[in-house]
Amino acid sequence: MGAVDRPNSSIAPSTARLDGEAFARTYQQHWRMLWCAAVAVLGDRVLAQDVVQQAAVVGLQRLDQFDPSTSFAAWMIQIVRNIALNESRKRTRRRTAAVDPVSLDSGPASRSGQDEHGWVLTGRGQLAEGAEPFDDELMRALGELDEMPRGCLLLRVVLDMPYRDISLALNIPEGTAASHVHRARAALRRSLRSSPSPSGNGGMP
Repeated sequence: MGAVDRPNSSIAPSTARLDGEAFARTYQQHWRMLWCAAVAVLGDRVLAQDVVQQAAVVGLQRLDQFDPSTSFAAWMIQIVRNIALNESRKRTRRRTAAVDPVSLDSGPASRSGQDEHGWVLTGRGQLAEGAEPFDDELMRALGELDEMPRGCLLLRVVLDMPYRDISLALNIPEGTAASHVHRARAALRRSLRSSPSPSGNGGMP
């Protein structure tokens, strides 16, 4: 997948304390990064959008707890990951519950503002011009990766983030972030190469 817009500001810490308006502005700048973190946990593009929106509400409610000398991105990613992990546990419990076979014949209602691939078609969620959505084979292959390597890979490839910023956002050493990306790329290539689908790699290098 080609790189899309990176956040307009560095994820490095600042000294300015955020008010509600500044929070909203900074949140918008980091939306794609937070979405990648949610996808890394959930493996679901649409649910990830909902999680990032929930995280915005939580972050705003806890704004007085944010230390402006630390990374806003790292702080918000932790909120996103916590919400995403809770959603993942809920989905696991629902999958183990009994399902009415009749209900399987009726799909969920379509969501407004989304294309056939489940991507939000708004200024906040829209892909950059020329970027291709993930195809099914790529999503399957991504789903086979562990959460942290998947998160590092998405931040590196989707946002073209340097390893230093990935390490800061995910609170891991820079060398570990680079290793995760390298191994995730290799695993992804092996998975896609062994797939019988002619769809190729869906744009993910």
